[in-house]
Amino acid sequence: MQSPSLLKSQQLGTLFEQRSILLKTRSRTVSDDAKAGSAIVLAAGFSRRFGRDKRLEPLGQDTLLTHTCRLYTAIFDRVVAVLRPGEFEIASLLPESVEVVPSTRAIEGISRSLVAGVRAAIDSPWIVVALGDMPYVKKSTLGLLRSTLETCNEHVVRLKHSDRVGNPVGFPSKYFDSLLGLTGDNGAKALLESGSLKSQVLVVDDPGILVDLDHPDDLQAQTDC
Repeated sequence: MQSPSLLKSQQLGTLFEQRSILLKTRSRTVSDDAKAGSAIVLAAGFSRRFGRDKRLEPLGQDTLLTHTCRLYTAIFDRVVAVLRPGEFEIASLLPESVEVVPSTRAIEGISRSLVAGVRAAIDSPWIVVALGDMPYVKKSTLGLLRSTLETCNEHVVRLKHSDRVGNPVGFPSKYFDSLLGLTGDNGAKALLESGSLKSQVLVVDDPGILVDLDHPDDLQAQTDC
């Protein structure tokens, strides 16, 4: 007779496999819609500065990562969450529509997770790259980002608040090859700062594009606001 813990592990493993199948199916069908871009939520980090797995921190009725993913599923037709391999329990907490992609080289830095996400959404005309620890971005900001990319997806679309650029960032498919060549733990930051990509900036009244939760105090500060 199987132990309860082994049975739960097998059930969660099956869920992970089902979401992988969903990803493959969606990658074939989403490409039929010329405007069907994808949101990629990067969530394969190790929370070293936070001291514990911040993805599981309570936020409202959800965990931090679940809350973030719900923001994106409310605006984007397709949302891909990049996790580490075997994170079945984390995957089980996400909204059912979220496709889960494992980053087998997550230990090498956030760039490898970004590469995994881009590969999963390679048929999309554009992607929005989001961070799993930024749950305070306004839905209206995400809607503006989506509509801008749908109208003209020739430029990288960046967001600015109080003279500072933040996240998420929109990338048209013409720059996917550049993203696939990234390495290290800076994500697309160096590429964006190189000036080699044509960009447009949207000024938004949204401090949430600047708030990432690297330490427990960051989360407490937002809770106290």
